[in-house]
Amino acid sequence: MGLILSIFFIVLISILHFLNKHKLNFFLSIFSIVSDTLYFKLFNVNILLIYFIAIINIPFVINHLFKKNIIIENLIRYIKYEFIYLIILGVIFGFIFPWEDMSGDRSWSQKAHGRTIVQIIRIFLEFIVIFYVIFSIKYRRITLEFIIKAFAISAILSFWIGLFDYFISYQIKATLFDLEYFEKNRFLGLNGEPKALGRSSAFAYSIILLFCIQFKKYTKFYLFSIFTCILGVLLSSSASSYILFLLLNVLIFLKFNFKSILSFILIAFLLITSYFILLENNLLHPGTHRKITKALIALDEDWIKNEPKLFKRFDIFDRLALIYLWNNPIYLVTGTGPNLISLPMSKYIPSNTIFHVWGRVDSVPNVFPINITARSGLIGLTLYFLFIYNIIKLSFKNLPLNISKIYLSSLLFNFVFINITFILFSAIFIGLHSRK
Repeated sequence: MGLILSIFFIVLISILHFLNKHKLNFFLSIFSIVSDTLYFKLFNVNILLIYFIAIINIPFVINHLFKKNIIIENLIRYIKYEFIYLIILGVIFGFIFPWEDMSGDRSWSQKAHGRTIVQIIRIFLEFIVIFYVIFSIKYRRITLEFIIKAFAISAILSFWIGLFDYFISYQIKATLFDLEYFEKNRFLGLNGEPKALGRSSAFAYSIILLFCIQFKKYTKFYLFSIFTCILGVLLSSSASSYILFLLLNVLIFLKFNFKSILSFILIAFLLITSYFILLENNLLHPGTHRKITKALIALDEDWIKNEPKLFKRFDIFDRLALIYLWNNPIYLVTGTGPNLISLPMSKYIPSNTIFHVWGRVDSVPNVFPINITARSGLIGLTLYFLFIYNIIKLSFKNLPLNISKIYLSSLLFNFVFINITFILFSAIFIGLHSRK
């Protein structure tokens, strides 16, 4: 966000916190997840509103943190172990034996020591978010229905304000948001990229629909929000969003009875038909069809000798990480440190990309298991698997099927693109299980 909008939200959030308007602040937390441009910069690091809101709730977190709760302690312990392990890796690969900056052109925050500090702080902030959300649910500051409504309202605002902004050549985005670059010829909603719009729309669609199915709340508001989310997916022209949307529908209607199978076939038919209509009328971004073909068929040249065909299905950051781990299997086990993989994997940048000119990549893998494996290896991935498994096991034991599927939707979303949504919904379900 630009300076004016950043100051506005900081002041607004602070006032709402002082007035104990916790629901409004929690809504802004969710809004910043759905609309990923709602962040401000601090020391060249992007801070989403949800992080700032969690930070000002630290006294609330501390007040409840030391109250013994076996369920919370058991469910949280595995990612706590992974965080401790990341700190150890950060000391080793960030300071004792730091990864080399082969480009010689990285900023402090992108070099091994600076990146270690920044990423450890970021992950620590995720833990603050986790406890803030857990205790907000446990002590009934908010409810699951409020969270679903917040996602629905956020999706509606992001899409329709973004649509208006699109038709006035993104004057709102250019004036209020301090974005270095955004694609003015594509529909973005209030997001920075079309794929961010499509993915968040697909995810919001899934959790709203699952909630409606469970509680049979097919109100005009929820139906309008579902319709808006579908438009968001379609107009994003994002290959990953289309694939995610299809997978989420498989999850939603997976019951193996005639009605659910028929519903899935109908939705799949409508989605595929809409895709080809957009394609035939040149309404899709030129790269979208190519990306879908790449993900399904993996047509691309090798970047290394005998590169596994599976690697070619991924975007550049995930693919480079996979190649590095494939060629250096010791780090497949141990990991390379807290999001430090961008330094060593830069040696495998192919010559046909812009990154070869720069001599480096600064981004990390987007796909959840690849991201975790790259930072903490199979050790960290195992810890995360145990964390997720325990939440799923309790959810299917104690909660209705469609509510449990909401957590699975967040997991599926993060398998496509890892972000704070996974942390948010893990905390939500831990909070639900910890209620008295």
